[in-house]
Amino acid sequence: MSRQDLDGLKQQIPLLDYLRGHDWQPSRQLSRGLLMGLCPLHSDQRDVLQIANENKWTDENRSE
Repeated sequence: MSRQDLDGLKQQIPLLDYLRGHDWQPSRQLSRGLLMGLCPLHSDQRDVLQIANENKWTDENRSE
């Protein structure tokens, strides 16, 4: 899958809704409505996944 295809897919799927549908729970709420919790795609033991109200996400382990 190309990077462009992956970016298009991310735009179509509301990440927060998807994660909550799979029983993901944020561990804390940050400023401006950011939610933070464990990334379900990694075996990290610390919170690295951040999701904004706009359903955009960043992962501290991932470099863009």
